[in-house]
Amino acid sequence: MAGRRGRRKRRTGRVRPPGRLPAAGACLVLLGALAGCGTSKEDDGLGAVGTLHEGFRIGLLLPGDATDRDATDRDATDRGMTHRDAADRDMTNRDRAGRGSRTGQTDERAGAAPVDRYETYDRPLITRAVASLCPRCEIVAANAHGDRAAQERQMRAMLDDGVRVVILDPVDPRTTAQIVARAKLMGAKVVAYDRMANGPVDAYAGFDRVQVGQAQGRALLRAIGGRRGPVLLLNGPPGDSDAAELKKGLHQALDGRVTIGAERDIAGWSPRGAADGARQALATLGTVAGVCCASDVMAAEVAAVMAVSGIPEGTPLVGQGPGPGATRRLLDGAQAATVYTSIAAEAGSAARLAVDLACGRTVYGTAMVSNGTTASIPAVIVPPVVVTRGMAAGEPSVRRRGEHPAPEAARENAAGERSPVPSPTPAPPAG
Repeated sequence: MAGRRGRRKRRTGRVRPPGRLPAAGACLVLLGALAGCGTSKEDDGLGAVGTLHEGFRIGLLLPGDATDRDATDRDATDRGMTHRDAADRDMTNRDRAGRGSRTGQTDERAGAAPVDRYETYDRPLITRAVASLCPRCEIVAANAHGDRAAQERQMRAMLDDGVRVVILDPVDPRTTAQIVARAKLMGAKVVAYDRMANGPVDAYAGFDRVQVGQAQGRALLRAIGGRRGPVLLLNGPPGDSDAAELKKGLHQALDGRVTIGAERDIAGWSPRGAADGARQALATLGTVAGVCCASDVMAAEVAAVMAVSGIPEGTPLVGQGPGPGATRRLLDGAQAATVYTSIAAEAGSAARLAVDLACGRTVYGTAMVSNGTTASIPAVIVPPVVVTRGMAAGEPSVRRRGEHPAPEAARENAAGERSPVPSPTPAPPAG
């Protein structure tokens, strides 16, 4: 017994030299470390949810056709067409009335089928951008068709199915906090796209609509020049966050510099509503120094009203979110300027943010923003570009798909300065 106790004591008293692990333990530690590493993952504590080598699924939640707050037919550059080609194509078609629905692309011709902007432009652009960044990744897309509850169900189903990075373009940004918080609890990354979502989102890619409104106001002031008289403003619908931001930026540029003779908030972004509002206002005012519309689809109808209301030819009309119809009006002199916002740049930025977040990389943007529930969100803000008649007429071709509509030397940033538009791709700050 004594011998056995001695042997047991000697075994229990054995001490392993410091810094050494059993072979099996060392292997487990190494495997665990490798399993947690994504391609180009930084040790930033964010945690990868996939790798470029193996690929992963990216959820894409689109709002569909319940109020397109952006242009119905973004400039033909998003499809690799020249302005001249787009204008020629559009000569026999009316502007598509899409500001009044999130389809955004409802052709007003009798019997014409509506076109969903998000299926026509955003989805294929994001899919192509993701494929170029991560060939083995898969886009899992869902379109809510304007139904907030349906979008919540779609996002819940994606998360339950194991999707761990989501690009979310919300139907109603005010109601997303709960589902975004659920995604975060499940370890998913969320990129807000086009419209900032509430909740703990990881990043945002889109436009600053206050900047767009400011750019519209400055374009109107330049076009008015020395003309005297009041201006007419036709805004988006009351209670709409995008419309409110556009209106805020517009007033920041115009207040104290011109006399606002009449201002109308147009329900549903309706082109016909804009035409009715313009007709009534012009009948009261008699003449105006200029007109600004919250969208180019509205501007199409307002231009027709101005032409038959005795308004002098050449009276400035400004819109935003140009399509081929706006290009034609610029070339014909029926419209003084438009403010272009590129879906292609926005989509490419969202794809880059989603892939980088999934791989555990720290993402950087052009700004840090807040959504009211989360502060310091990295954001890639695609700058608006003012396009005038001379810029539209002077462009011989589009150098690559998705590029801004004016030659680089003639591009104007939101501050009204002529300069190249910066790349929307997130990049770390210098130093």
